[in-house]
Amino acid sequence: MICLILLLCIEISSQTGITGICDPKSNERICNKRGICKDLENNGYYVCICNDRYLGEYCEIEQKSRLTAFLLELFLGYFFGAGNLYLGRTIQGMTKIIITIIMAAILFYKPRMNVINERGKVLFIMSMVVINLILFTWWILDMIYIGGGYYDDSNGNWLYDDFSIKKTNLITYRYSQARHHIVQYKSGRRNYLMTICCDICLFLYLS
Repeated sequence: MICLILLLCIEISSQTGITGICDPKSNERICNKRGICKDLENNGYYVCICNDRYLGEYCEIEQKSRLTAFLLELFLGYFFGAGNLYLGRTIQGMTKIIITIIMAAILFYKPRMNVINERGKVLFIMSMVVINLILFTWWILDMIYIGGGYYDDSNGNWLYDDFSIKKTNLITYRYSQARHHIVQYKSGRRNYLMTICCDICLFLYLS
């Protein structure tokens, strides 16, 4: 079953023509100088094999670092959503900053809120607990998803795996191109589920 879905990913890449065609004898910037032009299948069909941290037909996409995103989220993510902002997830990052500003405003204006009765004190403490519970849960989930490689950047490109670097081969190369095509040029639930299936199968293949 795993092999069949991997072959399906490879077939998508072949049929849609997304594989970058290059000329190793060209004087132009071959693969944007971020990879090598190579005939993987010895059939005269040259494609761009990208260096680490680069994706795309002609290695035009620079991957963002999963380790950097994780560290930003670890140290600056609780209040500021730094990991999300680094990945281009602006809405998530800005939402966390707004929540932090609201919490800071409540703390700053506490003396002016006439919180003198017991009911007011209870409401104040409960609001702080709820806000911090939301931020803490969100922070933990973001670290799990970033560290586990479940987040892509805002353009749908998978993150550079600083934790375990594996040598590129034909299957992983074709898979990455097929996945890039599905995310970038297709839409709809069916293609999204196809991407998830390919992710799971590649993980099992590399494990």
